[in-house]
Amino acid sequence: MGPGVVSGAADNAPSGVITYVQIGATTGFSLLWLMLLSTPTAAALRPVAGSASTALFAVGIVTSGVLSVPVMAACSAYGLCEIFDWREGLGRTVGQARGFYVLLSASLVAAVAIGLLRIPPVALMFWSQVLNGIVLAPLVAVLTLRSNDPRVVRTYRSHPLSTAVGWGTVALTVALAALTVGQLVAGS
Repeated sequence: MGPGVVSGAADNAPSGVITYVQIGATTGFSLLWLMLLSTPTAAALRPVAGSASTALFAVGIVTSGVLSVPVMAACSAYGLCEIFDWREGLGRTVGQARGFYVLLSASLVAAVAIGLLRIPPVALMFWSQVLNGIVLAPLVAVLTLRSNDPRVVRTYRSHPLSTAVGWGTVALTVALAALTVGQLVAGS
């Protein structure tokens, strides 16, 4: 595991979905003690749902997991549309927000493809963190530049120390990403 994984952990969003899958795959029943926390929640449903409360609670947990895929796809589409200054929103028609719906569809297709291709969750998490480590430096560079651009922040420019920390972070993450790529190419 290269140092890019460490720097990629600073921006953990893409691997968040995979983390839970990976934890479940690697820990098995060792986290069964968490039932001590969830059982009272299921018990609170007993007056309303009777003996079906445990099943209702399980359905709720599974449903929230299933619903997280389209929610994360929509969040990604909204974020990218804001970056590119495209029209976005589920309240708009496809003709009004074509880029948004293309991104949303592509995200959902990618999620389905990952499931159908049976990509190992640990490998997916690893490569998403490598990608995070590589793209982190340009993102922090843009953030540092924008935080000092008077057209963006007007009079609220970053303090020189904050700017120095930003550029130091860029330099560090570039070095770590280069080390990671070097290790991956060398096979170590």
